[in-house]
Amino acid sequence: MSPQDEHPLPEELDARTERASFSAARHHVGEAGLIQLDTLEQIIHAGREQIVVTQALRQVVTATLKQLHATPPGQLSALTQQHRANLEGIVQSGRAQIQIAHRLRLTIQETLAQVRETPLEQISGHLLNTLSESVHQQVQDLEAIIGAAVGQADSLEQVAGLEQVGTQAAARLQQMEHDRGEHELMKLEREAAETLGRIRELERAGQSQAQRKNQLLAEAQTAEARIAELEQASAEDQAETAPEDAQQ
Repeated sequence: MSPQDEHPLPEELDARTERASFSAARHHVGEAGLIQLDTLEQIIHAGREQIVVTQALRQVVTATLKQLHATPPGQLSALTQQHRANLEGIVQSGRAQIQIAHRLRLTIQETLAQVRETPLEQISGHLLNTLSESVHQQVQDLEAIIGAAVGQADSLEQVAGLEQVGTQAAARLQQMEHDRGEHELMKLEREAAETLGRIRELERAGQSQAQRKNQLLAEAQTAEARIAELEQASAEDQAETAPEDAQQ
């Protein structure tokens, strides 16, 4: 058994189950506030990126192992032995990154499971930052590993295969970023609509207050006019009764 085979890769998680957990978490949050939805989408985005990174890493490791096993160790020249050592280094780096990605995916799944019990606003901001930074680093490491594997490829076919892995992973990640941008745009549009709605409510409330104020002023003016009329009528009555009182 090759030394590289003594440490098997972690069993691949079921991507369909992971995606189902994303949908379940979204359904559970339902009509939560925008902040809660944004937090959830950050977690889901990290999870989706990890699926892509892990799948690409496994493809690179598999291709490199195939290349590594193609030539028996006994037939290696000094130059070829260095080439083999380089390939083993690529496999080792790939395995390490797959282990990291595996742990991150488990962490994301555990976090989504907690959504049903823990309000999203209580989820640590440090966790979100850690997820974002870790995923970003994983993407960079994937690019470096693919680049190293391409540099050690023995044939144009191997180069093309590895470059295709990198291209496909980059395209999927780019599409995710596009989708994320669309989500951010939709979120901003919702926020703008809500803000506009609140402004209109305040305007209507202000108009109602102004109308009420005008109504009260009109009522006060009517009351003042009525008081003036009553005072005038009272004065006229007093003027009419004054001669009669004098005659008596």
